[in-house]
Amino acid sequence: MNTIKLFLLLFVSAFSISNINGQTASGNHWCATDQNYEEMKENNPLFVQARQLLEEYTAEYSESVDVSKKKSTVIIPVVVHNITHSGGEGYVSKSVIDAQIDRLNIDFNRQNSDTSNTRALFKPFAGAINVEFRLAHIDPNGDCTEGIVRIESPLSLYPVPRNSVKAVSKWPATGARKYFNIWIIDEIESNSNGTYVAGYAQFPGTNTDATYGVVMCDQNIGFNERTLTHELGHCLNLYHTF
Repeated sequence: MNTIKLFLLLFVSAFSISNINGQTASGNHWCATDQNYEEMKENNPLFVQARQLLEEYTAEYSESVDVSKKKSTVIIPVVVHNITHSGGEGYVSKSVIDAQIDRLNIDFNRQNSDTSNTRALFKPFAGAINVEFRLAHIDPNGDCTEGIVRIESPLSLYPVPRNSVKAVSKWPATGARKYFNIWIIDEIESNSNGTYVAGYAQFPGTNTDATYGVVMCDQNIGFNERTLTHELGHCLNLYHTF
């Protein structure tokens, strides 16, 4: 499923998750999606135009679709690239990754236990979007896989430029076999200045499939972690709502 179809699925199916913010209580950002967005605008002169075309297409589509009709569940194959360094620093076990995928499906289908905390502004629109994330079982070459790639690289620790880690391992986001890419690394930004970045995402409609997906810090993966829910929402064109 391509990026636009994923976004439209989200757009026409009301969606809201409570208590998933983009900043820490102290104001130090842990979601660097906005920073990544600004960097992409600077590096790609066609970036803003592509984003605008997607927004216009979505607005037109929303006028013609009946959001009340039940839609079949869409399966999204996921590949997790766990990129470690220094003999395994940043390693995340399969059981923890499995638990994180379970959390994604619970949140995106509004089965989370804290739905009562949804802000009043969003309650009239909150609902399941009939999507299921699954670790891929077939790799791009047609071979069996568990949907997890493990590679050691120094880029797992504070990569500069920000997206350089994605070139270490990536599966296609378009084509006959396409996947949603998640990169787990040990550190996204240096914490020396008092900030902490747990993850960042890329908005759709940017004509940059080579970098589309989510980068996550290994400390923020697991069933009780909801940062990935937040970041994946950005990949489906949800903005920060505060």
